[in-house]
Amino acid sequence: MIKVNIDIDPIRLFSDFMVLTGVPTLSNEEGPDPELNGKRLGVVNGSSWTSLWSTWFGKSILPGVKIINVGNEAVQLNFMEAHH
Repeated sequence: MIKVNIDIDPIRLFSDFMVLTGVPTLSNEEGPDPELNGKRLGVVNGSSWTSLWSTWFGKSILPGVKIINVGNEAVQLNFMEAHH
């Protein structure tokens, strides 16, 4: 078992993550503004933790827009190396 120095319930953590992000689907998101429904917003980020924030804020600010995150730590490390 992996030892972590923080007191987190892993089932609750991943459950909450899935509630926020959901499972990828081709169907459109629905929100209160019909002009936003079915729109997609691509977000290129440099770390996995950024995806969580962009999903949270994106769904809060643009309900009905499908937020599509692209990126991971490899993108962040490449960016850091290129600008070092």
